[in-house]
This record gives sequence, structure tokens and C-alpha cells, in this order.
Amino acid sequence: MRLSDCIEMIARRCGLNRGRTATIAHRLQHSGLIALAEARKSPPDVNPDEVAWLLLAVLAENSVATAVERARALSELHESLSAVFRGVVAPGSIIVRQGGAIATIGGAHVVCGKPADDGDGRFLTAATLAAIVAEYHGAPPQAADAVRQLERLIN
Repeated sequence: MRLSDCIEMIARRCGLNRGRTATIAHRLQHSGLIALAEARKSPPDVNPDEVAWLLLAVLAENSVATAVERARALSELHESLSAVFRGVVAPGSIIVRQGGAIATIGGAHVVCGKPADDGDGRFLTAATLAAIVAEYHGAPPQAADAVRQLERLIN
């Protein structure tokens, strides 16, 4: 999947502004977490590590300027998300708050940092993550919606 398609998918699935998501992706590219295209005519596909960084950054940011720093602070969760995008573990729910994140991924409970007990945060359900993963692996949005519905029924 091309980075532009990945940006569109994550923005749509997470209910975020596409322009803001693209700006975060651009910052991730210039920090070295997502590869820069060598030529405009042949942009590279994003790999599981890169799509995991993008998703983590848009969930963790509280301003575009902090997205890369806050994503890097959650590197343990990045490893788990990468495994989800590789198909090694099952998707789960994620809550990102000031100071850290809590997730259930692949049946494991993951705590990164020291997430605040309350306050602002972002939440990604296992069903939404399953739909994002399905689209990343080539499923059309309608088929990914079916995956999302199945995940809701299972959990």
C-alpha cells in the first residue's frame, strides 16, 4: 500500500483530518521512521513497521509538533502494532493518554509508560484496528467493514 493510500485509510477509519494525518506522516518521514520516496513516479509501499508508526503517531499526538516524540515514547506498543500488521498477532483495543498507553493486542495486556487515569485520550477498538489491517493487506473498504463487524460480534 502506498503511503498516500495509508494516510487516507487511517484518517477515514479513525475519523481524523486527512491533512493533519498527512502532515504527521511527513514528519515521520523526516525523522526516519517512514522511508522517503526516492522518486515521485515510484513511491515505495509502506511496510508494517511504517504503518504502525503512523497509526501510533496519530493516536498519540496532542499537536502535530509532538507526534513523532510521543510515538517514539511508545516504542513497545509499536512493536506490538507491527506484529498485528504482519499478521503474527490478533488486533486489539488501544487507549492512548497523556504519559502512555494501554492495549490488549494478541490477547496480551500491554502498558507503555505511565498513562494518566483520566483526561484526554484516543481510543481505537479492536474492530477498527482489524478493519485497518484488512485494508492494509488489500481488502476493499466494504470487505474491511465486514471484518470490523465480525470482530465486534466475536468480542
